[in-house]
Amino acid sequence: MDASVGGHPARFFTLSVPADISGCEFWRPWEPSFHAQGPSNIWDIWVVDVDGFRVVIVTHYFPDTPPDTVAELRQMVRSLSFRTRD
Repeated sequence: MDASVGGHPARFFTLSVPADISGCEFWRPWEPSFHAQGPSNIWDIWVVDVDGFRVVIVTHYFPDTPPDTVAELRQMVRSLSFRTRD
């Protein structure tokens, strides 16, 4: 989904970890990358184009995380600004 972070164009997507990761030592969506903090971990990911530089922002939570906490995470991302060199 198209998005904007700090006035810069971005793409937003959500990844969900499977509920059963018992066969995996570290479940990772790609390498090198962050790894699952547990079954059903959810990642909200923004990939931002800051004047030609790719900035990746990740928040994570679980299905039982209170909705107001998820909203607070998203608000923190919306509040970001970037300083670029002239």
